[in-house]
Amino acid sequence: MKTQEIRDKWIEYFTKKCPSAHKHIASASLVPDNPTLLLNAAGMVQFVPIFMGTKPPPEPPRAVTIQKCARVGGKDSDLENIGRTTRHHSFFEMLGNFSFGDYFKAEAIPWAWEFVTKELGLDAQKLYVSVFEGDEQNAFDQEAYDYWWKLLADIFPDEEERKCRIMKMGRKDNFWGPPGATGPCGPCSEIYYDTRHCEESRSDDAAIPPNETEDFDDRYVEIWNLVFMEFNKDEEGKFAPLENKNIDTGAGLERLATILQGVNNTFETNELRNIIDTVAEFTGKKYGQSPETDVYLKIVTDHVRCLSFLIADGVRPSNVGRGYVLRMILRRAARFLFLLKGDSKPYLYELTKTVVENYKTAYPELETNAKAIADACLKEEEAFAKTISNGMSIIEEKFASLESPSLQGEQGSTKQTSSDLPGDFVFDLYATYGFPLELTQDIAEEKGFTIDLEGYEKAKEAHSKASGTGAFDKSVASNAFVADLLAKHGKTEFLGYAEASAKAKVLYKEADRIVFDRTPFYAESGGQLADHGLINGKFKIKNVKAVEGISIHTLDGEAEVEVGDEVNLAIDEKRREFTLKHHTSCHLLQAALRQVLGDGIQQMGSQVGPEYTRFDFNLDRGVKKDELQKVEDIINSWISKKLPAEVKVMQFDDAIKAGALSFFEDKYDDEVRVLFVGEGDDMPSIELCGGTHVSNLFDIGKVVIASESSVASGIRRIKLLAHDVADEFIKEREEKIRLEKEEAEKQALIKEEAKQKREEATKQVMESLTALVQKAETIDEVNVLIADISTVFDFDVDAEVMKTLAEAILANLGERGFLCLANQVDGKVSFLAAASQTLVADKKSAEFQRFNASNAVKAAAQICGGGGGGRPNMAQAGAKDASKIPEALETVKTSIFKQPA
Repeated sequence: MKTQEIRDKWIEYFTKKCPSAHKHIASASLVPDNPTLLLNAAGMVQFVPIFMGTKPPPEPPRAVTIQKCARVGGKDSDLENIGRTTRHHSFFEMLGNFSFGDYFKAEAIPWAWEFVTKELGLDAQKLYVSVFEGDEQNAFDQEAYDYWWKLLADIFPDEEERKCRIMKMGRKDNFWGPPGATGPCGPCSEIYYDTRHCEESRSDDAAIPPNETEDFDDRYVEIWNLVFMEFNKDEEGKFAPLENKNIDTGAGLERLATILQGVNNTFETNELRNIIDTVAEFTGKKYGQSPETDVYLKIVTDHVRCLSFLIADGVRPSNVGRGYVLRMILRRAARFLFLLKGDSKPYLYELTKTVVENYKTAYPELETNAKAIADACLKEEEAFAKTISNGMSIIEEKFASLESPSLQGEQGSTKQTSSDLPGDFVFDLYATYGFPLELTQDIAEEKGFTIDLEGYEKAKEAHSKASGTGAFDKSVASNAFVADLLAKHGKTEFLGYAEASAKAKVLYKEADRIVFDRTPFYAESGGQLADHGLINGKFKIKNVKAVEGISIHTLDGEAEVEVGDEVNLAIDEKRREFTLKHHTSCHLLQAALRQVLGDGIQQMGSQVGPEYTRFDFNLDRGVKKDELQKVEDIINSWISKKLPAEVKVMQFDDAIKAGALSFFEDKYDDEVRVLFVGEGDDMPSIELCGGTHVSNLFDIGKVVIASESSVASGIRRIKLLAHDVADEFIKEREEKIRLEKEEAEKQALIKEEAKQKREEATKQVMESLTALVQKAETIDEVNVLIADISTVFDFDVDAEVMKTLAEAILANLGERGFLCLANQVDGKVSFLAAASQTLVADKKSAEFQRFNASNAVKAAAQICGGGGGGRPNMAQAGAKDASKIPEALETVKTSIFKQPA
C-alpha cells in the first residue's frame, strides 16, 4: 500500500466510514504559534488551545488530520539516530483523530482496531495493545482494559492468550501530560505490531506479555497511540476528572508504510525510497552495497526532505532558533553529500526538486514554494561551500595536534593525549567557518573524539556579550557598577506604564550616563525605541538602554545633578503618544498580514517609534499591490470598530493557554504582559509584549502603508504610519499626485502645441519643396542639393521637420540623389546629409566614399566646431559656429564635385 493511499484511507475513514463523521483539518505549519516549542513535533499541537478551553472546538467537535512534524533540535532531537536506525527522522507525518468533549474510549478503541485490521488489512495475530497499569498517582485504566478485553474476545478466545495481548505498562509509556506543570492529561492505550512471522512460537515464553521480553523494542513497533485526556492536574499535583473528556490519537505514517510495504526500514518506503535512489544516482553510489554509504544516503535523504518542508513553511537559515536548526541540517546534509560525491559544489538545491515532486499531492505548498525552496537552499550551500574545505582542513590539523607519538607500541601506534576538542575551538569553527556544533560533533565522533561542551557554551556566551545588544556601550557593559547597583538597589523600577513624570533619586552618574532608582522612561526593547525627555525640566535625555534590569539613561550633554539628588523626570509625552500608536499598529499589521498571506508569516524584526513602525517578516516574494491595500483596509476596519486594546499581566503558561502569539527566539519571564486587541469573537490579536499601547484602536486614527521592500533573501519589510503621521503622509502623497497630474497636463499641452507648431512648419516647408529640388545640380548622373535652409525660411525648423523635409527632397531627387542641408535655430547649428541607397550599397565602390552621408556631416560639423555621424545613407551632426556654415557647405560641395582619382 503506497503512502498516499494510506493518507487517503485515513481521511476517508474518519470523514465518511466511521459512525461519527470527523472534520478534516489541514496540517498546521511546522512553525507553531506556541513560543515554548521550537517546531511542531506532534499532531495535537495546533489543538492545544481547544484542549485548554481557550478556543472553541470545530463543528462537529471531532477532527482528523495528517500533521507535518519536525523533531530536530532541542531536548527531543533524534539527530544522532537518523540514518543509523530503521525509523528515526527529522521530519515525519502523524495521522491523528481527535475528539473535543465528544466521543471517548468506548468509540475510539474499536475504531482504531477496525482501521488497522479492516482498512489497512493488518493481521490481528501480529497485533498487541497496551493500557496504563496505574501507580501511586493514578489508578489502573480498568475501563480501557475492559473495552480491549471484550473487543479481542472473538479473535483470541483463550483468556491466557488474550492477557498477553493486552499489556499493562507504566507512566513513562502509557500516561500523557500535562504539557506543563498543570493542565489536562490522561492515560494512553497503544497498538503494537509484531515484526516477526506469527508462526514463530515463543516456546516457554508463551504466557509472558511481549513487554516483559528482552527483545521488545526491536521486535514490537508502536503504530498507534490513543491518549484519553480525562483528568486535570492542579498546582498541588492532584488529578480531578475533566468535565469534557478528549481523545488525541497519533499514528506514525512512515511506520505504517514500512509494515504495509514489507520493507526493512522507513527509508525504503516508496516516497523516501524515491528520494534515496535519486541521491544515490546523483552521487554515483548504490543503496544497499555499503553500510557506511547507506547511512550517508539516508542522512542526506532525511535532511533534504526536512529542509524542503521547513523552507516551504517560511523558515530561513539564520543563527538563532528555527533558523539555526534549518542551517544546521542543511549544512549537515551538504557535508554528508560532500563525503558521498567528493566535492563541495552546491547540489542539495537540485535534490529538493525530488522532494517537491514526491510530496506535492499531499502538500501543495511545496510546489507553490518550489523555487523559494531551491533558491534558499542554493544560497546557503554557496555560503557553506566557500568555507567547508578550509574548515575541514583546520579540523584535521586539530585532530593531529591532539595526538602524541610519545607513547608508541612496538608497531609505532600513537596514543591520544586528549579526547576532547576544546570548546573555544569548536565555537570558532562555527563563528568563522559556519560549522554548527552538531556537525562538528559528527566529525569528532567519527574520529573518536568528544567535545568540551562547557567550554563551547562559555565561548558562545562571551561572543554573544561582545556582539549582542549589550554591546551598545562597551564601557557600560564592562563596568562593575551595574552589578553593584543590582546588589544594593535591585532593578530599576519602571513607572512608565501609568506615569509620564515622577520624582527619582540619582543612584549613579558618569559623564553622559545616569541611573535612577525609578523612572517613567521606557528603555529600548522589543523593537520599541526609548522615551526622550527632561531631567528637572532642562537636561535632555536622548536614549535609555536596559542592562540586567538597570535602566541607563544617556544624556544630550551633562546634567548638573549628583548622586543622591532627588530629581524630576518627565518624558516627551508627544513622542510617547505617537510611539504607542505605532506599536499597537505593529501588532495589527502582523495580524492582518497573517490573515492575507497566511499563518506562515512570522515577525523577523521590528522597530517602533514616533515616526513609523517598521516590520520585517518572512516571504519569498514581494507583496502585491492589492494585498497591501487589503492589509491596510483590514487594519483600518479594526480601528473604525473602536476595538479595545487591553494589557494583562499573566503567568507565561496562562498566556500561552490563552492563545498568545509569540516567538521561540524571544526570552520571557514567568510573569508576562499580554496585549489583547478586541473582544469576544472579534479579537484580531493576542500577543506577548512589554511595550506601551493605546487603550482603544480608535486612538490610532488611521494607518497607511508607506512602503514595502526587500531586506534580504526571503525577508520583506513594511513601513507603516499611524494617526497624524499617516494624515501628513496621505496629504503629501495627494499633493504629489496633484502636482504630478498638473505637470503631466502641462507637458501634454506643451507636446500638443509643439505638435501643432511642427505640423504647421512641415506644411510650410513642404510648400517650398519644389523650389528647393529645382536648385539641385547634377554631377555624374547624381542629383545633388547642398543648401542652408535657415536662409530659405523665416521661421525655426526643428530637427524633426528638417528630417521630414530631407526625406521628401531625397525622394524627389530620384534613385540617384544626394543632399546636405544646414540649419540654425537659436544659434545652434545642425547638418543633415542623405544619399540614395543605390549610391552607398557597395562599400568598395568610389561612389560609396564620395556620397557617404556620415563622412559629409562629420566634415561640415568639424568646420563649425562640432561633430556627429550616422549611417552612410542618413547622418546628422551638431555644431556651434553658425558663421562658418557657408564654408562648411562649400567643403562638402567641393568634396562631392571633385572628380575621383
